[in-house]
Amino acid sequence: MLVAKHLYRLIFSLVMVIIIILLLPHANDKGYYLLLPLAFSIHLLICEKFKYYSKQFIAFKVLNIILWTRYFVLPIVIVFSNDINSYLIKVPTNNSLSLALIILLAELFTLTFIVQCFGPKIIKPASIYPISTVDKKWFLHIVLGISVIFLLVFPDLIGRYNFFIVEEALEKTTQIHGLVAIVGDLAFFILPILVLSWCYRRYLEGGDGKYYWMSLLVIIPFILFFKGSSRLSIIIPSLCWLSVLLKLYPDYKKATFKIISVVIITVFVSITLYKQFGAVSSEIGSVNSIELSRISSSLNAYFSGPYNIALASELNGVSVDTLLVDLIKNFALIGRTVDGLATTTDIFNEYLYAHNLYADQIVSVSGQGYIFFNVTGVIVFSAIFIFSVMFFCNALQKERRIEFIYILSFCSIYCAMYMMLNSGSIFGKMFNFMLPLFIVCLINRKFKFK
Repeated sequence: MLVAKHLYRLIFSLVMVIIIILLLPHANDKGYYLLLPLAFSIHLLICEKFKYYSKQFIAFKVLNIILWTRYFVLPIVIVFSNDINSYLIKVPTNNSLSLALIILLAELFTLTFIVQCFGPKIIKPASIYPISTVDKKWFLHIVLGISVIFLLVFPDLIGRYNFFIVEEALEKTTQIHGLVAIVGDLAFFILPILVLSWCYRRYLEGGDGKYYWMSLLVIIPFILFFKGSSRLSIIIPSLCWLSVLLKLYPDYKKATFKIISVVIITVFVSITLYKQFGAVSSEIGSVNSIELSRISSSLNAYFSGPYNIALASELNGVSVDTLLVDLIKNFALIGRTVDGLATTTDIFNEYLYAHNLYADQIVSVSGQGYIFFNVTGVIVFSAIFIFSVMFFCNALQKERRIEFIYILSFCSIYCAMYMMLNSGSIFGKMFNFMLPLFIVCLINRKFKFK
């Protein structure tokens, strides 16, 4: 069986290499992009631990999808794109593109080495124990009550959310930030976790499948609530609830995965149509034809591909002090101390647009690493998040408390998206939402109300 697995991986990698060789005659002057899928095929061949963890943890599944898109699909799309430069905000130099390939290869090598060598030492086999429900709820009830009061007193907090679809009239903004927004958001976690805990307890007592379906009916509406028009605001919470449901109801894995996947895809398409064509209610005739070059440009932006990394590498004179601004700018309350100071993303967007009116392009973790510490920074920054993913996954497989399963799932998935995001956005989410949530849940578990 073990020999068959190794043989399968070898054959699969060889097929990928053959595909790359067949593509070379069509690559023209873009053949060097095929180094990325070639390196990725080597990763698949030698990093067996990554494949194993991808079957066990949603975070590694997410990272696997990002790798396939970034190192296999995107380079091939670039090769067949006729005029990607016309869709770019700014065209990088050839030297920058060559450097970007080195950065991407260094990032992949770091991932492969760390997961294969350190994965077994960090992610240890865990014994299977029953999941514990939320028996003590006193503090959760108090926080939920305060959160609901905040939502009623400050209705703009709800205005940040859309339900199921994005329409132009629904994309609202609010000036309410900081502690008020954090407390208001807690209701969207505490309420479903309390109801889910009740359903699971009844399921354990009688084994009645109707409580599984009730759990789904509870979770799906909360999945359909998302902030603004950000796709991550629907994908990550949905994957976290998926992780919780899979832990609670292992006998319903296929049904859970299919239903949640359909919900995620449906809302994702809604948001994508809005972003690409203005609104989901647009007439069909207003939709432009989707060209390969446009797809390539979009994938580069969202997955921080070679062009995005190349442009980030062209930034000069960025002070190391900016790294501190990056890390704490998104922190509630603390972030006010650096108001008025530019982040790497601000500087990057000003470089692209030649003004500071827009800030819609992101410098990924590897881009940040290179800007501050060259290729060494790429390796160190990537290593930090890879180790974080493994740490959270190890804690997740041992966790038996419903509310902490969600928290650890959130942290592991967000860290797994480091190739698409920057450190400031990742740490900001953890500080603003996961840390308060962790403290609330810990107090609820540790202290009794007499």
